[in-house]
Amino acid sequence: MSKLRIMDPQAGDVTVEWEVEKEETVSAARAAFDKAKSQPGTVFYKMNAKGNIGTVIREFDPQADVIVSHPMVVGG
Repeated sequence: MSKLRIMDPQAGDVTVEWEVEKEETVSAARAAFDKAKSQPGTVFYKMNAKGNIGTVIREFDPQADVIVSHPMVVGG
């Protein structure tokens, strides 16, 4: 089972799971991805099942093991 982890300042840490074989779960995860993507400054990256960071992504990848989103942090 794959996971989308959304780090949202208002809602906290939200996890959406999907199975590639079940289109309804993929659709729900894609909708959550798109909703998070609509927030300015949100960054997504995919990780493998071992937790190794892969690459920054801009589109939902149903084949990913884990997708993490978080708002960009500005420091100074």
